[in-house]
Amino acid sequence: AEHPRAFSEFIKKLTTMTENYLEAQIQAGAQVVQLFDSWGGNLSAEEWRAWSLPSIQQISEKIRSLGAIPALYVQPASHLLSEIAKSK
Repeated sequence: AEHPRAFSEFIKKLTTMTENYLEAQIQAGAQVVQLFDSWGGNLSAEEWRAWSLPSIQQISEKIRSLGAIPALYVQPASHLLSEIAKSK
């Protein structure tokens, strides 16, 4: 990222907004929710670990704590399969 501090703050806000939205979906009866990292595959494995994985893990933990199941979709991601498998 050209402006890593600003991008990091943006990602934190986006993560919180996503957690809040998915919590509302779960409270409304959703038992499984899917996270889309539709641009994640454009990152290298190192970039994905740094920029996407922490938020995905945080959101997934929140989903599990609410009794639902998270599903993850990353596109295009063949080069990230081993990293995605570690994301739980």
